[in-house]
Amino acid sequence: MLRSKALSTSIFLCLAVLVIGGFQVVPADDFVRQAIGRLQNFYIGSFPEKSYIHTDKAFYAVGETIWLKAYVVEASQHRPDTMSRVLYVDLVAPDQRVVAQRVLRLTQGTAAADFELADSLAQGMYTVRAYTNWMRNFSPDYFFSKRLPVWQTAAVPATADAARRGARTIARKAAQAPKPKTDVQFFPEGGNLVAGLPTVVAFKATDEYGRGVTVSGQITDDQGQAAGTFKSLHAGMGTVLLTPQPGRQYKAAVVLPGGARAEYPLPAVAASGFVLKVTQTKEFVYVGVQRQTAAGNAPAENVTLLAHVRGNVAYAANGQLTGSEGYAARIPKAKFPTGVAHFTLFDGQGVAQGERLAFIDAQPGLLVRITPDKATYAPARK
Repeated sequence: MLRSKALSTSIFLCLAVLVIGGFQVVPADDFVRQAIGRLQNFYIGSFPEKSYIHTDKAFYAVGETIWLKAYVVEASQHRPDTMSRVLYVDLVAPDQRVVAQRVLRLTQGTAAADFELADSLAQGMYTVRAYTNWMRNFSPDYFFSKRLPVWQTAAVPATADAARRGARTIARKAAQAPKPKTDVQFFPEGGNLVAGLPTVVAFKATDEYGRGVTVSGQITDDQGQAAGTFKSLHAGMGTVLLTPQPGRQYKAAVVLPGGARAEYPLPAVAASGFVLKVTQTKEFVYVGVQRQTAAGNAPAENVTLLAHVRGNVAYAANGQLTGSEGYAARIPKAKFPTGVAHFTLFDGQGVAQGERLAFIDAQPGLLVRITPDKATYAPARK
């Protein structure tokens, strides 16, 4: 895995050195101005909000209380929201029923509440969902949601024999219970697997409760040829470098927790298209673009790269790709506010051909300096 990541970085740096001169950035044209205008108008006109909730624990037993605090901010600057005054918080059962709801009055974008978990609640994965009335005008995908496991507490046995019988029953039920389902998904950087173009493919493995699990495996094509190996590094996530070949289909043979094995398909390989790559150093963000065409000598194509954080445009340029040349941009991190940046690549027809999200830590962290009132202290003195 580490070797693949190093190789990926080397490929990108070589691309930046070899082809950065092949992309001539020109003054913003009508499309660039139009794209920026639509982006900014979206934030001005729709005034998107974000809600967030943190709880006192990550899991609960029936009979306990979920203590929570809620926050609502306006999405562009992450300042406390002043438009919505009420936040709705639902507790959703595993069967998608709303078993409890709190209607909270927001003060400077914050509120506190609790849910008492009745003893009659079924065991399972519950969801805390938060939204304002304004957010209901848009997709529920924008609601905040957090999954919380809720367990039934076992009754205390009256005698030792009852305890032994209970233990045997639990063991028998555990043996008969279905094995946990593991979901493994693969995400090519930029969204596309394109024949002949090296691509970093991220993956995430989760159990039936959405928790990351450790996996490893090998990627092979439909002829059984090995194309790469991988192993999760943190919370079931990792990356693997893949150079897909024309006409091939790829799958991953995954070793799951407990030693079980399963196969998962990778996205289809396109014969032509674009690959978008983003890497970072301490001071700069590097964006690389490569193009593969179906015809050997395809005509030059105008492309546009737009990068923004919550509607604040940090970079916008258009230019022309010729032949197999690529594009490499070096953007100072100082141009970005801290947050998740959206990098979008548009083709000559103004159609988005790739998107990459990357967290940009552009601002220094909180600096705390403590100065004592004395240089030395005697015992039992302050």
